[in-house]
Formats: sequence, structure tokens, C-alpha cells
Amino acid sequence: TFVRWRSAGTRFTLGTQNIAWGRTDEIQPIDRLSRTDLNRFILDSIPERRRAVPALRLEQFFDTLKVDLVWVPDLQPAALPPYESLWHPVDRVRGRIIGNQDTAATRFLVQNGTFAEDKHGAGGGGVRVTDSANGIDWGLSLQRVRQSTPYYRINPDLRAPLLLGATPAMALASVTGPTFTAIHPLSTVAGAELEFQGGGATWRFEGAYTADSPATTQDLRYITVAAYDAVAGVEFFPGDKETRLTLQLAAHRLDTEEFLQERKLNYYLTGDIEHPFAQGRWRANLRFVNGLNYRDNYITPRIPSLRTDNHEFYLAGHIFSGDSQALGGFHQDHDLVSLGWQAKF
Repeated sequence: TFVRWRSAGTRFTLGTQNIAWGRTDEIQPIDRLSRTDLNRFILDSIPERRRAVPALRLEQFFDTLKVDLVWVPDLQPAALPPYESLWHPVDRVRGRIIGNQDTAATRFLVQNGTFAEDKHGAGGGGVRVTDSANGIDWGLSLQRVRQSTPYYRINPDLRAPLLLGATPAMALASVTGPTFTAIHPLSTVAGAELEFQGGGATWRFEGAYTADSPATTQDLRYITVAAYDAVAGVEFFPGDKETRLTLQLAAHRLDTEEFLQERKLNYYLTGDIEHPFAQGRWRANLRFVNGLNYRDNYITPRIPSLRTDNHEFYLAGHIFSGDSQALGGFHQDHDLVSLGWQAKF
């Protein structure tokens, strides 16, 4: 729901709207202003994992150049399922937080501690400049924003008793307040993007520098560090046939000498293969995410999928595997097969 005013070369929008910056698929480093929907983890494609946010937006057009100014006055945390759900980023039964090191101490604290959320403050804002000329699309952006995805910060008062040799149970009993707080810290993000066609394919590149990304050291200190993200992708139709293939290489690096609970370096290969047949009424699809520098795998085939005008019926599988810190490892016991119906109105 929004109100929009337009004139020659200007568009001003006030209200709830979709703001999805970036060009790459599956992993989008500069998409920081949208609200993430984690109710089904990554079972759905990117557009279905984003929600609209209340925002002020001014778009100014200059021939092929566009300037996009956005301000989100109130933080909209990511949509999360209940803690009892398989897809929540915190597993209270096994005592794990997705992406974090799994130790006996953290396992006890997650299983027996309490959780709170700090969702106060503005969502932030940013400016993006894009241009399309001579078959090349490019963009630059600068954001000061709170990402909707929560980061779970441990209670700093727990450090002292744990470092002095207290058991996790004794340390937990000696402090007050929540054990973990889901926070959304302000970060400065500078991004760049590029898209062009060549060699019968569409090439997409995206990169981002985050000045203050949250992290936790192995001695449980909360810190912020510089982070770098880079994604290179290609989309093409092999043999100029109907099959569409999208591949992406992605890298994420936390720039610090500290020993962290999180992994400092991640490399991923993602892909999406789709083949329509029977004049587009049926299609087979395979989407995957694979870690390259450590074991982390997610694969989801949809075979077959029947489309009518506004409806789609499908049979899909979701298969996870990986080590303890990997996304696939966190969900490796959650494989499933689903028979679905999807409708658009």
C-alpha cells in the first residue's frame, strides 16, 4: 500500500514497497534494504524470500541514468518462523545457532538460555546510481542500513565467569538479562554492479564492502569487522535451445586477525537449471548451492512442474548436507519431499 507522485523524470513513493537492489541470483550482496522472509529458510527462490518495507523513495531519471534515494524510517526485522520450526536459525533442541561454531559451552547456553530481540531504530537508507547505455548496465550504491536478518549477540557478562573456569550452568546462573539478543547493527555498505551480454550469454557481477559487519570472537567478545562480498554470474541457453542455465560464483570474507565463532572465508557455487517442454506447460528445474572451500550442499529438484494460467503444481525435493558450521550441515536432518500448489492472483 503506497501513495505515488509522478512527473517528467521524477517518481516519489511513500508507503510499503518492494526495494530489491542488485542484479545477481541467489546471493545478492547489495540487497540490504529489503526485508528477508526466513519462514521457509532458502526453500524458495529469492523473489519469494523478500517482503516489502515501509519507506520513502525518490527516483530521478536522466535519459539512461537513474538516481534512487531510499529511506526506511523504522526497522523491519526478518520474518522468522517460531523457535519450534525446523527453519528457525536457532535450534533450541540441539543447542545450535546457524553458522556458529558448535561447542559444549555454546550448546548448553542455547539450550538453557533466553532470547530477546533489539529491533529499535530506523531501518536506514541509501542511494543508488544506475545507467544503461551501449549494452552495458552498471550501478554504484552507498547504504547506511540495518540488515533485517538477525545477528545473535551473547550476553557480555557471561565472558568473565566462563573465562575464569566456571561451568556454563554456573555462568548462566550468575548473570541477569537475556543470554542472547537478536540485534540489527547499523552497517555502512558500498556496492558496485555490472551486467552485459556477450558470447551468447548474460554476465552479471556484484560486489560489496561492509565497513562494520558483526562477529563474535572465540572468547565470546562481540566485535564488528570489515567484510567483502563478490559474486560473478552467467545465464545462457546451451545450444540455443530452451534449457536455461544460471551459474554463480560467490565469495564472502571477514577481514580480521581475530579467531571467530564464524568462518572468515566462504566460497560458493550456485546454479539454476530449467527445461520447459510441452509448449511450456511442463518444466523440470534443479537449483543448488554448494560450498567450495568446505562441505556445504543444498539441492532442490522440481520434477515435473505443471503450469496453467495462474497456477503451478509441482513435486519437489530438498536435500541438505555439510559440516557443523555450514548451512547444509545445520539442516542435514531436514531433508524433505513436497507436493505443492502455488497460485498467483
